[in-house]
Amino acid sequence: MRKLLLLSVSILMVTLTACSSNDSNDNTTPTYIKFKVDDVTYAYQAETNTSLKKIITGRVGEGSTYREISLSMPVNPKVGSHKIVVDPSSANDAYTASFAPNSDTNSDGAIGKIIITSIDFKFIRGTFYFYADYGPTGAFINDGEFVADK
Repeated sequence: MRKLLLLSVSILMVTLTACSSNDSNDNTTPTYIKFKVDDVTYAYQAETNTSLKKIITGRVGEGSTYREISLSMPVNPKVGSHKIVVDPSSANDAYTASFAPNSDTNSDGAIGKIIITSIDFKFIRGTFYFYADYGPTGAFINDGEFVADK
């Protein structure tokens, strides 16, 4: 009876150990960039490129179905609210945004903010909104959020 009890406790311990999670080693967080235009939600895989600036981009489609959104920030962004600037005087320190509703049209965000909510060893998280001005029309980009590689 004692051997059966020890065996049961051992099996239970192995099962609990095998099923435990360790959030500090979680590598499953997907990167994405999500936003709304005219009450339609778009969500894309986020790509992060870093050179003189950090650029987070989401894109999909080709030709008339092509759509792209980009957020640009300093290489080492800071947590907080950052005004989007169109014509930055110090380009490498500026926060900018752009939106292309198709392959023929692209615009810079004229009015808006990028809010960096957290930065950890692997990801940058935040929200954003801006007005994309492209000629006689434009679009409000709202309810934006992202998780991108640091």
